[in-house]
Amino acid sequence: MSIPSLEGNIGDVTQTKSPIVVTASFNATSMDKQGWGSTKHIVNIGESGDSWDGSNYFDIIIEDSADNSTFAVVTDATKLNGTMTTLASGIIDVFNAEAEDNALSEIEYIGDKRFSRIVVTATGSHSTGTPISSTAFNFNPRYAGSVGGQPSF
Repeated sequence: MSIPSLEGNIGDVTQTKSPIVVTASFNATSMDKQGWGSTKHIVNIGESGDSWDGSNYFDIIIEDSADNSTFAVVTDATKLNGTMTTLASGIIDVFNAEAEDNALSEIEYIGDKRFSRIVVTATGSHSTGTPISSTAFNFNPRYAGSVGGQPSF
């Protein structure tokens, strides 16, 4: 039995934040899921150059938007596949201990808005910084068939 091809079922992989040493909060580039059922966001955390603790940490938050201009924090669990740390704040992950260095954080956006993005919020002192990047990809095409690996619209 052959392995089924994923061609046409996964959209382009997009780097939404180039690898950079982060010392302050930032918004990743948004991902457009038009024609797709869901978007997977992956945040890559490197080796922290600062000590992490209860007052020095990073929150990873997910936001969505209908127009790619006005974003709101996602607090509705039915719009997401994955674990939420603090649903009321849209926090999908918190990095606050050195044991969490060199890790991934991921969430799948399945909501009704066309655009979604990751926001990294720095709390405390991050003078040396931590390498962080993010990637996103769409999957689960909404329409049958594909042309050139993309869904047919």
